[in-house]
Amino acid sequence: MANVEELRAKSHAELQETLVEMAKEQFGLRMQKSIGQLTQTH
Repeated sequence: MANVEELRAKSHAELQETLVEMAKEQFGLRMQKSIGQLTQTH
């Protein structure tokens, strides 16, 4: 995950792209959780 300085240095288009990538990752993790594919990391 990016820190505040990295996010502030990005353009609007770069922030939009980051948002889309994070939403896709969140969706994938949600699907893995729903079908029991996630492993315990802690």
